[in-house]
Amino acid sequence: GLSASAARRINKITTGQPAGTMLRVEVIGGGCSGFSYRFGFADKANADDKVIERDGAKVAVDEASQPFPPAPAGSG
Repeated sequence: GLSASAARRINKITTGQPAGTMLRVEVIGGGCSGFSYRFGFADKANADDKVIERDGAKVAVDEASQPFPPAPAGSG
């Protein structure tokens, strides 16, 4: 799930985007641990996405990226 702090930050990041915009998180090959994290915006979820919601914040994570934990701050 999302912490309250993460939800506040996501809501701040998506301010000014069209209504319903969510943060998209993807894990791709590369980076110092063998994986890189890509962040972007999405206006809708894909069929294989898991959407996590809290306090109006939405995060879409594709099925292939779901087994990977978030990167520690400052890594990659």
